[in-house]
Amino acid sequence: RLAAEADPSDPSPHVAAGDLHRSEGRPAEALESYRLAAEADPSDPSPHVAAGTFNEAQGNLSESMSDYKAAELAGGEALASRARARVLKRAGLLSEADDIIRHLRRPKRGRHDDGKR
Repeated sequence: RLAAEADPSDPSPHVAAGDLHRSEGRPAEALESYRLAAEADPSDPSPHVAAGTFNEAQGNLSESMSDYKAAELAGGEALASRARARVLKRAGLLSEADDIIRHLRRPKRGRHDDGKR
């Protein structure tokens, strides 16, 4: 808690606390720590990925999908999309999972891609 108070915009102490609570078998406290981490820095996808991984391990696939979607929106598209595809496969939604994987494999066009080499 002291580390989080030192820099309230740093989500890492909350993620670490969530991981500790998770390892100690305290799911409510783990998820609360991940939520605090997400509030500390909304642009950091790692708290959402941590919550998604936790929820997935607990069998809460719907919650994990929501967490991974939040991670995508926070800028962690590739990591969170792969995780969402994994959850969809576990749920037997193979077509939807394959759609995500195909999307990830598509070449990206960036502002530096003018078609010339």
